[in-house]
Amino acid sequence: MRIVIVEDEKKVREGMAAMIASHTQHTVAAEAANGNDGLEKIIKFRPDLVITDIRMPVLDGLEMIRELRKKNLTCRIIVLSGYSEFEYAKKAITYGVDEYLLKPLTSSDIQRALCKIEEKMEQELLALKGTPESCLRDIIEGSPEPDLMEIFGFEKNMKFLMAAGYLGSMSKEYEDRVQEFFQYSKVNDLNLHISGCYQGNSRIFYALAGGFEHLEEYQEEIYRKLMREYQGKGRHPLWACVQFSDSGEISRCAEALKGYLDYGVTACGFPGWYDVEYVKNCKWETFKTPVKILSKIKSDICQEQMEEAGKNLDRFTEYLQEHSFRKEEVRQSMIRCYFMVSGLLQDLDKKRFQKLQSYHLEHTLNQILTWEEMKQNFGRIREVLVQGKARRQDISNYIIVKVLNYIQEHYREKIVLDEVAVQMGLTPEYLSTLFNREVKENFTVFLKKFRIDHAKRLLTGTDKKIYEVAQEVGYSDAKYFIKVFKEEEGISPGDYREMQH
Repeated sequence: MRIVIVEDEKKVREGMAAMIASHTQHTVAAEAANGNDGLEKIIKFRPDLVITDIRMPVLDGLEMIRELRKKNLTCRIIVLSGYSEFEYAKKAITYGVDEYLLKPLTSSDIQRALCKIEEKMEQELLALKGTPESCLRDIIEGSPEPDLMEIFGFEKNMKFLMAAGYLGSMSKEYEDRVQEFFQYSKVNDLNLHISGCYQGNSRIFYALAGGFEHLEEYQEEIYRKLMREYQGKGRHPLWACVQFSDSGEISRCAEALKGYLDYGVTACGFPGWYDVEYVKNCKWETFKTPVKILSKIKSDICQEQMEEAGKNLDRFTEYLQEHSFRKEEVRQSMIRCYFMVSGLLQDLDKKRFQKLQSYHLEHTLNQILTWEEMKQNFGRIREVLVQGKARRQDISNYIIVKVLNYIQEHYREKIVLDEVAVQMGLTPEYLSTLFNREVKENFTVFLKKFRIDHAKRLLTGTDKKIYEVAQEVGYSDAKYFIKVFKEEEGISPGDYREMQH
């Protein structure tokens, strides 16, 4: 399920999102801090489920639910409230909410509620079993193909047209328009047998038509009614069509159509209308990673030049848009850049890192299909960078911070400079020089002092035996540990412990 969480308490909202991400297979598509923002996010992301608080600023949960119902937005709703808000909760139930949970919540409360929602959705799908729409959805999702002749009304020697439309960036009105178009065709076009289904998770509408003729005209009508007026505009749908002659090919064609829709994130023409000919005639450039731009982004972040980092992120997207690179290359480049920035912030600026994590961009960048959506979501990285202040670091210090973190996490294990250099992607010689310059101490000497300092804390604050302390700080040989300790402190570990008591 795709989920939108609407909750004004930041800790509750982020805690719920983290729990869902780590303990379930569901996706948190967006978070909102009030009903007004929540309404916008729900219209944009079309979730299967909304989890909302009742009492919120700007627009409360009840008003938001009422607006959803007015707009005929169909989604499941879980309402959260405190004990003192029971009257609100009773009113929410009249709006058709599915579950009502009392605060404070536990992770098991949320998991149980999600399981109930899943069961309801499965029961609804079971009720539709045997209908053409349900069978088409099953085929698209990989189930064995049923007797198509009987279910879809197909006849021998028929030809087929399959269309897929990505509606993710479009309004609810456009989604209704698509549904109405295919429903009208199904009822009024006596020459074709038409079925359609909408996949909420992928936000793709699939239509299947079978007949002996008129398929070319019907494909042209889909283009004319659902695509033509949107071409060249910022927000536009994507449509792909394929014709075939074997009804056993439906599943394979559905997969091919999804692949065609992926061309929405390439710069090869931006038509929004894809078929076999388009894919065949695409001329791709050899992909080259914009190393200089990525290096500049990294340097800007480390030196707290966030405005410059934002400008270079723009240069990065412009570079991808100016070239006809393959869809996989465009998508993976953006994801790699996201992980680079995320990794830097994780080490240098925890608040920005947490903010970036709250957008769930790793999943989103993998799912969205239009270039405009890609730029819009990628732009959130820019927003995170240019807001607030960060701790200043240059590239050299950043590497050393990572080395020091590595030592802190692995000092109990065997650590040698050569292996740490490999972890950092550097030569041992360069890391040794850099470490000496920044820390003013040899790597081996620093590691020895770090371990001995930790040993002193253990000798003072615990009753661990000397050999146990040795193992705790990375020395498997207790005699060697005693020798090193004595060289460093002038006395044995046992004498040091006696002096502290």
